[in-house]
Amino acid sequence: MRLYTTRHLAITGTVAFILGTLITLIVWSCDRPSDVPVLPGSIVSYEDVLLSVYDVASPAVVRVFTEALNETPKNSSGQTRQTVAPGASGVLLDGEGHVVTGLHVVNGASGIRVSDTAGRTFDAEIVAVRESSDLAILRVSLPDDHALRPVQLADSQALRIGQLAFVIGNPFALGRSLTSGVVSALNRTIHIDEQVVFRNMIQTDAAVNPGASGGGLFDSSGRLIGIVSVLYSTQGGSMGIAFAVPSNDVRDLLDTVPRVENRR
Repeated sequence: MRLYTTRHLAITGTVAFILGTLITLIVWSCDRPSDVPVLPGSIVSYEDVLLSVYDVASPAVVRVFTEALNETPKNSSGQTRQTVAPGASGVLLDGEGHVVTGLHVVNGASGIRVSDTAGRTFDAEIVAVRESSDLAILRVSLPDDHALRPVQLADSQALRIGQLAFVIGNPFALGRSLTSGVVSALNRTIHIDEQVVFRNMIQTDAAVNPGASGGGLFDSSGRLIGIVSVLYSTQGGSMGIAFAVPSNDVRDLLDTVPRVENRR
């Protein structure tokens, strides 16, 4: 029988651990789909993902102020378009000052203003709407030194159920709050009432509360995958079921907006 000292056992155990870790990383890298985004570095924690998503996406999220509130009563199924609290949400799409938000956020408003991350507010006007998707595009005149940064649009057709999803909005006027969850389902048809039906909606369990409406649903790379529109609630707050308009619908509506030459 051959004897081993604790020193030998420690060395052997260390070598085995290193080899096992390398094999695990190699297998994980080979099995992992090539189209799933990752953050820089070979290994990241969930906290790293949260920090990165917020750093990338939050500078695009604005607060949208209206001079008239628009409320839609809750229907018998418990689904409701959110009450527009003071300071709802929107997302900056480009350097021309186009901001997307929910149509129900600004519909009927006598005046609209948008604030940047520094708290400065600017006048906004509606330049495009799509009732079937509950979307509105605003145009905002932003100064050269504004503190916003446009978001990158993802291809919502490539979404998969189970992938991480993050909401950044202004719930209850609490600016740029981050919540996290997953894509719970795709292509949902949502009946608000007998006249209003939204199709092809993204379902998520990321917490959504009044005021986050019009905010962004983002993937793990901080790209926009949807605009928050509807929450399911019997009490008016988050119950883990919310719905967002796909980013491809946002892109289609933005493409209809006439471009203004020499506009920053």
